Amino acid sequence: HTWGPWSWALGVKPREDPLSLKTMATTYTAAQVDAKMAEANGRIAALELEQIAHAEALAEETAAREALAGDADMMWIVVCGALVFFMQAGFGMLEAGAVSRKNVQNILFKNF
Repeated sequence: HTWGPWSWALGVKPREDPLSLKTMATTYTAAQVDAKMAEANGRIAALELEQIAHAEALAEETAAREALAGDADMMWIVVCGALVFFMQAGFGMLEAGAVSRKNVQNILFKNF
């Protein structure tokens, strides 16, 4: 619930604003500031190392995908070459069936 005119009857208390002056009025000693800065620098260093590890993993994955894409391209070229080979043989059989028996050998040699 939000704070309103009937909130006291429901037992709802207003939430404290995290940026209010009461919470910002905390003072720190130089040693506490240095400790907090060291902690923040440690967290930043850990995040940087994590980011580097993710970048290296992404680079390895990208290289693997590129290699797989190259292999798939080569396989597709081989399959298409086989299809062309069989299409040529099929067309030769079609022409051989369209001519008389004495001309079949001549037609097949012309096709290949």
